[in-house]
Amino acid sequence: MAKEVIKENKNDVKEFIDRLLDSHISLAIVTTHRNADPDAVASVYAFNHLLKKIKGNVRILNVLPEGLSAVSKRLIEYLNVSMELLEPSDISTDILKNVDAIIVLDTCSSEQLGPLKDILKERYRQVRIFVIDHHFAHKDLAELAYAILILKDARATAEIIYTLYDYLNIQPTEDAANLLLAGIVYDTRHFILARAETFNVVASLIKYGAKYTTVLKALQSKMETPEKIARLKAAQRMQIHRIDKWIIVTTHVGAYEASAARALLDLGADVAFVASEDKGEVRVSVRARDEFYRETGIHLGRDIMKPLGEFLHGGGGGHETAAAASGRGSAELALIKCIELLKDLIRKTKEKGKEEEKKV
Repeated sequence: MAKEVIKENKNDVKEFIDRLLDSHISLAIVTTHRNADPDAVASVYAFNHLLKKIKGNVRILNVLPEGLSAVSKRLIEYLNVSMELLEPSDISTDILKNVDAIIVLDTCSSEQLGPLKDILKERYRQVRIFVIDHHFAHKDLAELAYAILILKDARATAEIIYTLYDYLNIQPTEDAANLLLAGIVYDTRHFILARAETFNVVASLIKYGAKYTTVLKALQSKMETPEKIARLKAAQRMQIHRIDKWIIVTTHVGAYEASAARALLDLGADVAFVASEDKGEVRVSVRARDEFYRETGIHLGRDIMKPLGEFLHGGGGGHETAAAASGRGSAELALIKCIELLKDLIRKTKEKGKEEEKKV
């Protein structure tokens, strides 16, 4: 079992579990960010099983703001996992009155919850809100939470969910183990971003029935025509910026921002910002090469997307080399702000390096 994970965050995990166990929960909403990726959907599924184990006959509503991503849909179908998924519009006022807990997973900002954001802000005094994530938490969500568990060293929220299983000495089902493994494989980019504790968790999941080869096949997906077109348009529209020795590109598409950003790295960019805009709402995805983070120390989620989200009156966050933000405004203005933030951070990093050299 993942004892190293628990030892490392024992107090945080214990406090969260104590609050969860002490709360009366008969009807809960379990939710995650828009366009739920494999880590998000795995966390939702596995947390459902965990909650039923500790709360008996609790009724759970899985409410997803914008459903599943394409790869998540394939994952669920391939593993033949049954999940009842609802949209915010499916939750009537009468049902909402009886909800006594809302569990938010793999989400660092209320802005990522779409229509559920308003429900959280309206109901947080009447319900207990629990938040579990591995990103830097935005204060707009953290301030609403009755209990929050943010383990920033974890490489996937699925890692944290398994840690809760381990702490409570509950064995995940084979389906839950497979999905948690898929979430970890996906969010670590097939273990490129894994830490030592990640492999401890993976070993435990395999012991409980997860099948690595099956998970790999489930995560494989053929790129459909709309995604291909988005990638090509992103390349066609991109602007190239040279900041110090780094090649930074910005561009805009109608959808598939993250996929387009990854494609631009393959073309040679060190950092790629891709924005989309729809009816005054803007989203930005960013990806960077590992060497960019190693040499600059710039954490895309914390240092770029979090302040960008605040600038857009929304939210943002993510990992060191993969992050996103959303809010209100224009794609053009958001991309200009991204370059401003990055230029300032690279300048400060360079100045700090020179000062350290002088001291030596």
